[in-house]
Amino acid sequence: NPVGAISAVSGPALGRRILQLCGGPDKRKLSMFNLFNAICMGCSNYDTANGPQCDLSDNITFAQVEREVSGGEFVACAASPECGTFSKLHSLPGPPPLRAVSGPEGCGLKHNSPADKERVKLPNLISLRVAKILGMLTDMRITWIFEAPACYENQMSVLHLDEYVLPLSKPGVMHRKGVQ
Repeated sequence: NPVGAISAVSGPALGRRILQLCGGPDKRKLSMFNLFNAICMGCSNYDTANGPQCDLSDNITFAQVEREVSGGEFVACAASPECGTFSKLHSLPGPPPLRAVSGPEGCGLKHNSPADKERVKLPNLISLRVAKILGMLTDMRITWIFEAPACYENQMSVLHLDEYVLPLSKPGVMHRKGVQ
């Protein structure tokens, strides 16, 4: 499956750790968390799989991440928020679309059922918070990579949300497509 990766060029290294957003459970033997720690970088992985203290949807936890980022705690970031409700598969025969390709309904179609409105709520919040962190890192010229399904012009993608369009347009940000 094609996968897209967005990255920003690095500036001065301020911190000593790598920030991971939505990196899955730390306890997996080959998790990025364990790989980063094995090379002595140190890593902070904010993913609900690692307990409520790592939940980016929690306002207190998110404020802490913002403080750490603005305080220069990190040398790089890897982010890969849940993408199921943003999947282009909703544009193909199969599950119905939950979002528009772009515009205000990119966060959810008006005619979605109550269950589908609830289904997109948490991915929206997490994705928008990740976009905010990536914007902060870009402004600080700190390297980051964002992994998501490949983005195409006429198919829904998290990268079509306004909160991602601006960071992607900044100097030094590169969009690459590859095979997963």
